[in-house]
Amino acid sequence: MKINKISPPEAGESLARKNTVKGSDRDEFSTILNNTLQTADQSTGKSSAAAPSELVPLEAVSPVMPVQTVSEINVELGIQRVSKVLDILADYQNQLQDADVTLKQMAPTVRALEGEIEHLAALTEQQPLPEDLQQIARDLAVTLQVEVSKFHRGDYVA
Repeated sequence: MKINKISPPEAGESLARKNTVKGSDRDEFSTILNNTLQTADQSTGKSSAAAPSELVPLEAVSPVMPVQTVSEINVELGIQRVSKVLDILADYQNQLQDADVTLKQMAPTVRALEGEIEHLAALTEQQPLPEDLQQIARDLAVTLQVEVSKFHRGDYVA
């Protein structure tokens, strides 16, 4: 297919899209919209625009979630991190007890433990936590470091 003639728009001709909605279509839509709004107003018994006296004061609206302070969020995150590490450590213990699991199969779990050592250190250094939780996180980090060192040293080779 060849295009033989390409010409620019003539003077006064616009490339903009012309309005294609006819006046009768616009009137029809307006009629349908108004009927629908009136039907909705009658079924609820209220008008579509509420008077200022009908509005509920903001103080009367209860929050969807209770508001937590930063320290409560830090404590919650700290507990979740410690719980996750304990779960990984329990998996590691189960793998050590299972004679059918090879050291090669245990390597991903040990790598996960190594990563958690850094997360626990960051947790205790960066976030303000209660002293009890900080102590648990520090003790857990030391335990992880000892277990990772034993694994790499070959203490579990039979």
